[in-house]
Order: sequence, then structure tokens, then C-alpha cells
Amino acid sequence: MVGRGWALVGADRDPADDLTPEQRRFFGSLGGVSAHVGPDAPVVDVDGRYAAFFARTGRRVALQRPDFHLFGTGKDPAGAGELVSALARQLAAPSSVGADEGQLDR
Repeated sequence: MVGRGWALVGADRDPADDLTPEQRRFFGSLGGVSAHVGPDAPVVDVDGRYAAFFARTGRRVALQRPDFHLFGTGKDPAGAGELVSALARQLAAPSSVGADEGQLDR
């Protein structure tokens, strides 16, 4: 695993290279990390799980949630920006949980 928190991982290069400055700022504000993962990459795929995932799915970039589930994948490195933009939209969307259903008073 790349670490805790949001992780943007790429099979071909660091997915952050494909983010706009605004997307980088947003992802950084979440404490997100981005890494090229592979056998000869800066982040070594020690047991081959990332390589197996990328080979099995045909995807080249993945956005992992803090709970280690996938938020989404991209078919090529350019998909990184689409994933981060989708995350920003979802986090900005109003919650459907009402005040009497568990939403905290502020």
C-alpha cells in the first residue's frame, strides 16, 4: 500500500504529472499522495499486487480511498485529473442526511 489517506497511483508514471495546478492543490488539501508504482518505479510494487490489478483491469491509474477501497480508476494516465475532479464534485455536493438523521449542528 502507498499509505494512509487518499492515494492516487499510476502504472506508467506519477499521476500528479497529469493534474492541473488547481487539482493538485485540492488533492494536497486532503493530504492525498500520488505515486508511480511498479517494479522499477519510485514506489516499488513489492509483492506485485498493483501490477496484477493494473493488468487484470486494463486500467493505468487508480484513486484509493482512505478506507483502502477504490474511488475509481482511469484507463490511461490522463484519467487522474478526471478522478480528482470527480472526487472534488462529490465532496462539494450537499449531504442528503438531514439534521435529525445524524448531521452535526454547527
